[in-house]
Amino acid sequence: MNEESDFLRSFRVLFEEGNRAWNEGDVKRAYAALPDDLDYRLASSWPQARVLRGGDEVVAFFEDFQETFPDARTSSHEFIEVNERTVIVGFQVTGTGRTSGAGTAMGSCVRGWSPSA
Repeated sequence: MNEESDFLRSFRVLFEEGNRAWNEGDVKRAYAALPDDLDYRLASSWPQARVLRGGDEVVAFFEDFQETFPDARTSSHEFIEVNERTVIVGFQVTGTGRTSGAGTAMGSCVRGWSPSA
C-alpha cells in the first residue's frame, strides 16, 4: 500500500474544507483557495460540461448551479493523484431542482485539477 504524498495530503485537507463550505451553499468560500492558473475539468455528466479556467469561472459556474439545485450536496470522495501536479476527485452529487422539485443524483462525477501550462 502506497503512502499518501505530501501534495495529496495537503490537497485533500483543502478540498475537504472547501467541500464543507460547498455543502453549506457558500461557493465563494468553497473555492477561495483555487489558484488563478487552474484548469477545472467538469465531467461530461454535468450540464454545460467544459473546462473552467481559473477560480472566478469555477465560482460563477457553481453559483449558477446552486441557484438551480439549492440543496446540492457532495459525498463519497475518492482522490487519485495522477502526478505531482494533478489530482482527480470522484464523488457523488445529489440535489433537488428549485422549480421542478425533482431529485437528482450524479454518480462518479470527476474533477481534475492541474495548473495551466
